Amino acid sequence: GVAPGWGGARRLVRVVGQARALQLMLSCKKIKLEDGLDMGFFDDQLGEENPAIAAENWLANKLKGVDPSVIRVMKRMVINEDPEQEARIFAPLWGGAANRAALEKNIKHR
Repeated sequence: GVAPGWGGARRLVRVVGQARALQLMLSCKKIKLEDGLDMGFFDDQLGEENPAIAAENWLANKLKGVDPSVIRVMKRMVINEDPEQEARIFAPLWGGAANRAALEKNIKHR
């Protein structure tokens, strides 16, 4: 089997659940696209002509218009497991330029 370290096993369990995570780690089976999409293991299939450019375009599309400071904070919050630390990570965004711009656009109600 494969034992992902450095938090990989915990993340796998959060994404696919305990039973499926154990099955994946013990079997080392390749995951078919449809199965991976159904499990939430990955988000999309990229074109095969030039995978690097396809990945870059996919990411640019997902992050279009998102303030880089918000992206940095969200990435830190996703890997954080301490509620008190989450508040410290998020606090600088609240009332900041990105927050004010979002409130002006009323984007939460789209």
